[in-house]
Amino acid sequence: MSMKGLSAFQSFDLDKFLTGKTLVFVKAEQWDERDSTGAVSGVLGSKITVMVTQDATDYGTGREVSNFGGQFIVKVRDTSPSAYSKLKPFSTEVIVESVERAVIWGDFKNELSVIAKIAVKG
Repeated sequence: MSMKGLSAFQSFDLDKFLTGKTLVFVKAEQWDERDSTGAVSGVLGSKITVMVTQDATDYGTGREVSNFGGQFIVKVRDTSPSAYSKLKPFSTEVIVESVERAVIWGDFKNELSVIAKIAVKG
């Protein structure tokens, strides 16, 4: 029998996941709000793609795991993509901070959804 509401008991520790990782800025795009038909109904902020360029995270699996080269999107509320125009793709090191939400999803729980802020490291 399948159980309902199990997702309410899952938790994801983004800080722990990012420990030992170096992230670089890849690109910034507009984050649109869409209505039930899929049409754009407003702008929520920016979608920032970041890439893992170093992964020394201990995954605790007993086997070697690496997300080197992996990319994920951080959604940043109320910030235009132009705010990131001075960042150099694949060069500017960034950090994820002020996390509003970080969840894993997908059939294999291998997708990451993050709403937070992005800052230049240093």
